[in-house]
Amino acid sequence: MQPDNDLRYIKQVMYRLKQRYGRPCDVYKWLSESVNPDTGAIVKAVRKYSLRKAIMMPTKTERSFAYDLSYVAANKNFTYGGTFDKSSRYFLIDSEDIAARFELTPNDFLIFNHKHYLLKSFEVWEPSQVILVNATYVDGTLPFEIHTVESQADITAEGLE
Repeated sequence: MQPDNDLRYIKQVMYRLKQRYGRPCDVYKWLSESVNPDTGAIVKAVRKYSLRKAIMMPTKTERSFAYDLSYVAANKNFTYGGTFDKSSRYFLIDSEDIAARFELTPNDFLIFNHKHYLLKSFEVWEPSQVILVNATYVDGTLPFEIHTVESQADITAEGLE
Protein backbone atom coordinates (compact mmCIF):
# COMPACT_ATOMS: atom_id res chain seq x y z
CA MET A 1 0.00 0.00 0.00
CA GLN A 2 1.00 3.57 -0.61
CA PRO A 3 1.44 5.91 2.39
CA ASP A 4 -1.71 7.85 1.42
CA ASN A 5 -3.65 4.59 1.21
CA ASP A 6 -2.31 3.56 4.63
CA LEU A 7 -3.58 6.78 6.23
CA ARG A 8 -6.95 6.45 4.50
CA TYR A 9 -7.21 2.84 5.69
CA ILE A 10 -6.41 3.87 9.30
CA LYS A 11 -9.10 6.57 9.14
CA GLN A 12 -11.64 4.05 7.83
CA VAL A 13 -10.79 1.54 10.57
CA MET A 14 -10.99 4.22 13.26
CA TYR A 15 -14.37 5.35 11.92
CA ARG A 16 -15.76 1.80 12.06
CA LEU A 17 -14.38 1.20 15.55
CA LYS A 18 -15.84 4.50 16.82
CA GLN A 19 -19.24 3.58 15.41
CA ARG A 20 -19.24 0.18 17.14
CA TYR A 21 -17.26 0.75 20.35
CA GLY A 22 -17.12 4.54 20.76
CA ARG A 23 -18.21 6.01 24.10
CA PRO A 24 -18.07 9.57 25.47
CA CYS A 25 -14.93 10.30 27.45
CA ASP A 26 -13.21 13.40 28.86
CA VAL A 27 -9.48 14.14 28.83
CA TYR A 28 -8.25 16.49 31.55
CA LYS A 29 -5.00 18.40 31.21
CA TRP A 30 -3.29 19.95 34.24
CA LEU A 31 -2.40 23.55 33.40
CA SER A 32 -0.97 24.80 36.68
CA GLU A 33 -0.90 24.18 40.40
CA SER A 34 -0.22 26.74 43.10
CA VAL A 35 -0.32 26.89 46.88
CA ASN A 36 -1.74 29.82 48.79
CA PRO A 37 0.92 30.57 51.46
CA ASP A 38 -1.62 32.09 53.88
CA THR A 39 -4.25 29.36 53.87
CA GLY A 40 -2.29 26.42 52.50
CA ALA A 41 -5.03 25.74 49.95
CA ILE A 42 -3.91 24.15 46.70
CA VAL A 43 -5.39 25.72 43.59
CA LYS A 44 -5.26 23.59 40.45
CA ALA A 45 -6.10 24.79 36.96
CA VAL A 46 -7.43 22.10 34.65
CA ARG A 47 -8.68 22.12 31.05
CA LYS A 48 -11.31 19.63 29.95
CA TYR A 49 -11.46 18.17 26.44
CA SER A 50 -14.67 16.27 25.73
CA LEU A 51 -14.50 13.40 23.26
CA ARG A 52 -17.76 12.31 21.70
CA LYS A 53 -16.45 8.86 20.85
CA ALA A 54 -13.28 7.28 22.21
CA ILE A 55 -12.80 3.57 21.59
CA MET A 56 -12.89 1.56 24.82
CA MET A 57 -11.19 -1.78 25.17
CA PRO A 58 -12.28 -4.32 27.81
CA THR A 59 -11.28 -3.72 31.42
CA LYS A 60 -8.85 -5.98 33.25
CA THR A 61 -9.42 -5.91 37.03
CA GLU A 62 -7.06 -7.42 39.58
CA ARG A 63 -6.76 -7.31 43.35
CA SER A 64 -3.44 -5.98 44.65
CA PHE A 65 -1.91 -6.10 48.10
CA ALA A 66 0.34 -3.41 49.61
CA TYR A 67 2.64 -4.20 52.56
CA ASP A 68 3.46 -1.87 55.41
CA LEU A 69 6.70 -0.06 54.63
CA SER A 70 8.37 -1.17 57.89
CA TYR A 71 7.80 -4.81 56.92
CA VAL A 72 9.47 -4.33 53.56
CA ALA A 73 12.33 -2.03 54.65
CA ALA A 74 13.36 -3.45 58.02
CA ASN A 75 12.48 -7.11 57.46
CA LYS A 76 10.40 -7.12 60.64
CA ASN A 77 7.32 -9.16 61.45
CA PHE A 78 4.29 -8.39 59.35
CA THR A 79 2.24 -5.60 60.99
CA TYR A 80 -0.41 -4.57 58.50
CA GLY A 81 -1.20 -4.06 54.84
CA GLY A 82 -4.18 -3.63 52.60
CA THR A 83 -5.82 -4.89 49.47
CA PHE A 84 -7.29 -2.77 46.71
CA ASP A 85 -8.86 -3.40 43.33
CA LYS A 86 -7.08 -1.94 40.34
CA SER A 87 -8.52 -1.90 36.80
CA SER A 88 -6.62 -1.18 33.62
CA ARG A 89 -8.08 -0.36 30.24
CA TYR A 90 -6.88 0.72 26.82
CA PHE A 91 -8.41 3.74 25.09
CA LEU A 92 -8.00 4.58 21.40
CA ILE A 93 -8.34 8.30 20.70
CA ASP A 94 -8.66 9.69 17.20
CA SER A 95 -6.51 12.81 16.91
CA GLU A 96 -9.23 14.50 14.82
CA ASP A 97 -11.55 14.43 17.86
CA ILE A 98 -9.23 16.53 20.01
CA ALA A 99 -7.70 20.02 19.73
CA ALA A 100 -5.08 20.54 17.03
CA ARG A 101 -2.14 21.37 19.32
CA PHE A 102 -3.10 18.98 22.11
CA GLU A 103 -0.34 16.75 23.48
CA LEU A 104 -0.81 14.16 26.20
CA THR A 105 1.52 14.22 29.19
CA PRO A 106 1.87 11.66 32.02
CA ASN A 107 0.12 14.12 34.39
CA ASP A 108 -3.13 14.15 32.37
CA PHE A 109 -6.05 11.88 33.23
CA LEU A 110 -9.25 10.52 31.72
CA ILE A 111 -12.79 10.42 33.07
CA PHE A 112 -14.98 7.66 31.66
CA ASN A 113 -18.29 6.64 33.19
CA HIS A 114 -17.54 8.88 36.23
CA LYS A 115 -14.30 7.00 36.92
CA HIS A 116 -10.89 8.67 37.21
CA TYR A 117 -8.30 6.87 35.03
CA LEU A 118 -4.63 7.78 35.49
CA LEU A 119 -2.39 7.50 32.46
CA LYS A 120 0.00 4.60 32.77
CA SER A 121 1.45 4.91 29.26
CA PHE A 122 0.50 6.22 25.85
CA GLU A 123 1.70 5.92 22.26
CA VAL A 124 1.05 8.15 19.27
CA TRP A 125 0.62 6.06 16.11
CA GLU A 126 1.23 7.30 12.60
CA PRO A 127 1.76 11.01 12.11
CA SER A 128 -0.60 12.09 14.87
CA GLN A 129 -3.49 9.92 13.70
CA VAL A 130 -4.27 7.69 16.68
CA ILE A 131 -3.31 7.81 20.36
CA LEU A 132 -3.27 4.51 22.28
CA VAL A 133 -3.65 5.15 26.02
CA ASN A 134 -3.14 2.58 28.78
CA ALA A 135 -4.88 3.90 31.89
CA THR A 136 -5.56 2.53 35.39
CA TYR A 137 -8.44 3.07 37.79
CA VAL A 138 -8.32 2.30 41.50
CA ASP A 139 -11.72 1.47 42.98
CA GLY A 140 -12.95 4.25 45.28
CA THR A 141 -10.96 7.08 43.68
CA LEU A 142 -12.73 10.44 43.48
CA PRO A 143 -13.34 11.43 39.84
CA PHE A 144 -12.57 15.21 40.05
CA GLU A 145 -15.01 15.80 37.21
CA ILE A 146 -15.98 19.15 35.70
CA HIS A 147 -19.67 19.36 34.90
CA THR A 148 -20.82 21.93 32.37
CA VAL A 149 -24.23 23.37 33.19
CA GLU A 150 -26.17 25.65 30.92
CA SER A 151 -29.41 27.38 31.82
CA GLN A 152 -31.75 29.78 30.14
CA ALA A 153 -34.46 31.95 31.62
CA ASP A 154 -37.12 34.07 29.95
CA ILE A 155 -38.41 36.91 32.09
CA THR A 156 -41.49 38.83 31.08
CA ALA A 157 -43.02 41.75 32.88
CA GLU A 158 -46.71 42.43 32.48
CA GLY A 159 -48.54 45.60 33.39
CA LEU A 160 -45.51 47.88 33.21
CA GLU A 161 -46.04 50.96 31.07
